[in-house]
Amino acid sequence: EALDAPAATPERDVGTIRRLSVDDVDALSTLHEAAAPEPLALRRSTDWWRLRIFRSWTDERYVYGWEDDAGTLRSYLAYRIEDGDDGRRLVVDYWGATDDEARRHLLAFLRNHDSQVATVRLADHCGGALDGE
Repeated sequence: EALDAPAATPERDVGTIRRLSVDDVDALSTLHEAAAPEPLALRRSTDWWRLRIFRSWTDERYVYGWEDDAGTLRSYLAYRIEDGDDGRRLVVDYWGATDDEARRHLLAFLRNHDSQVATVRLADHCGGALDGE
């Protein structure tokens, strides 16, 4: 229900969601710095992106990003699918967005998984979570 809210819906249907790969590490690093400009924000090395985001030791991880019409990567998420007693759950381990429009496109992408999963868990930048069905 939370993903159906107007605040989770893009105002315009623009740009493209695409699966990201190790070849996108530089764009992800740039996006991360733009999305987390706080003085105490963590810096992410190229190896961190390659080893932490694109490699998972336990589950397959999917990494997608939203690019605006100019081809600039403005948001990303890295997620996995878990099987649980209450059905399948999409768990977003990492995400970032440069602005509200980019964040809304990620939320719409997650909403479109409603036929595949019962629950979405989206971690926030501080390690907490927002759960919704």
